[in-house]
Amino acid sequence: MPETLQFKKEESKTVLELEAKVESLETENAELKEENEELRLALERAGIDQLTSLFRLEKFKTEVDELIKRLNPISPEKGQSVLRAVVIFRIDVNKFKKFNEKPYNHAVGDKALRTVSFRLIRSTKQGDILGRVGGDEFSIAMPIYNDDVDFEDLARDFKDRINNDLLLEYGNNSLPITVSSGYSVVLKGQRKNAEQLLKEADLAERAEKAASEVQEDYSI
Repeated sequence: MPETLQFKKEESKTVLELEAKVESLETENAELKEENEELRLALERAGIDQLTSLFRLEKFKTEVDELIKRLNPISPEKGQSVLRAVVIFRIDVNKFKKFNEKPYNHAVGDKALRTVSFRLIRSTKQGDILGRVGGDEFSIAMPIYNDDVDFEDLARDFKDRINNDLLLEYGNNSLPITVSSGYSVVLKGQRKNAEQLLKEADLAERAEKAASEVQEDYSI
């Protein structure tokens, strides 16, 4: 067989193999996209934020309202509730848009949000309710079973636990992340819902941020 013809046959075979591989990869990619979309829709129906795996706003409020109901049981047969209060913390990432701007990008911003969410999960306990309620905004609801809780101390301690060495690894660098926080409380016998508590905690968080000067260094 002439050498040129043999080369062309081998070249043609290689092209066909490459085309088959590309087609296979495109099929796999389409299937992955479909699976990801199905997962996204399933999480959305469940009220879960896909990026952080925390509750989304509406689901968070629903869960908190259910928790508040335990403060003042309507049905006598449910007995006396041991729950004494519910405290809501509002957490906001300081200077978050810096992570989305040059020299960084939205992928870094997403990683910053996941870093904060992981810290929140590690800083809370079973029975607490965690939610991502906005772009860089998180809320935590904690059931309180003791009568002698100092909520100022509780809030201070919780914020310190979140901010303690909270770092985002970026290349060979560690970028510091800090948060501002505010809180609100509903005590046994009081009538408040999740919406009211979130607004009160939001106002408290904004007041704290306005009163402080955040000095993170995001330079590489």
